[in-house]
Amino acid sequence: MKSLKFILLGLLLNTSFLVKSEVAEVFSWKANPGKTAEMIENMAEAAGIQRALGAHVTINQLDVGSQQQVDYVIRFDSLEEWGASRDKLQASEEWNSFLARIGSDPSGTLELSFAAANLDPNTKSSSFPNSGVYGVWVWEVANGRLPEVLENFAKAKVIHEKLGARVEYYSEGLGLSNTLHYVGLFDTWSDMASFLSNAASSQELQAFQASVDPDSATLVRQITGRTLPL
Repeated sequence: MKSLKFILLGLLLNTSFLVKSEVAEVFSWKANPGKTAEMIENMAEAAGIQRALGAHVTINQLDVGSQQQVDYVIRFDSLEEWGASRDKLQASEEWNSFLARIGSDPSGTLELSFAAANLDPNTKSSSFPNSGVYGVWVWEVANGRLPEVLENFAKAKVIHEKLGARVEYYSEGLGLSNTLHYVGLFDTWSDMASFLSNAASSQELQAFQASVDPDSATLVRQITGRTLPL
């Protein structure tokens, strides 16, 4: 575990690894009254345009912990790819025509947007399927406690994946910040339920949780959702 601590501290001292990490842009939309189906249709059309330009797009319907928003998530394998894709999109006549058309009669309202960088530089955007369910736990890290929290995230990931989850975690923004997103991915709701049941009875997880200083980070939001097969 000492070697893990040194690796994490090294990452904090040299954030260049984020340049080659998966970058996700999240746009959280709320449908205007009576326009939920139209908004999702517009999102599917937007995804088709952006996928043709090289981006990986998922459309995620939020559930518990949300106001029934739909997240439009665009992923890239690096900051370089992120920038190149944005340039292509800006120059796309098809995209600009699409924006002009939907902008004249909006089907939804943008309520939140942010970018995040995956703290595992080996994860690729193509590894995220266009189906499945997930949970997100958003943590605010106490000042000066980021190395400790990242080390705890790495330990938790090992345990949670043994219990049936796929885990990814992100730093909100395009650099290391004190806002972290811990994400558990599952094929079905039943798989998530099995994971939660396993977690509740895991002595290894209980021992780990007992070892964590609760003052190191605060859970500020928890949501579940499903990725629509679009």
